[in-house]
Amino acid sequence: MKAVMRNINYCNYYERRDNIYTEYTQIPIIDVARLCNIHMKDSSGVEARCRCPFCDNGRGKMNASINKDSGLFYCFRCGEGLNSVTLYAKICGTDSKSAYRELLDSAA
Repeated sequence: MKAVMRNINYCNYYERRDNIYTEYTQIPIIDVARLCNIHMKDSSGVEARCRCPFCDNGRGKMNASINKDSGLFYCFRCGEGLNSVTLYAKICGTDSKSAYRELLDSAA
């Protein structure tokens, strides 16, 4: 049975092997933000405001947003936009494939 790639959501990951796409497990971005010790404010709604770990100005401004529905992190100051795996990879200084495996191991 072949899995066909349709309407890729930002928080879904696909692996391509022999022209067959297999869907990976979803990793919630809020869980990744907590794992990376990103301080969030008002994380009960759809969007949570937070400090950008890449351009934080040191004044404590919440200049970034995490959207739970789309699974995206976006900083309004530096323009950095990442999904859960790439956010973890950039903070930890690793590639996306290794970051995905580490996140799966930490969830288990």
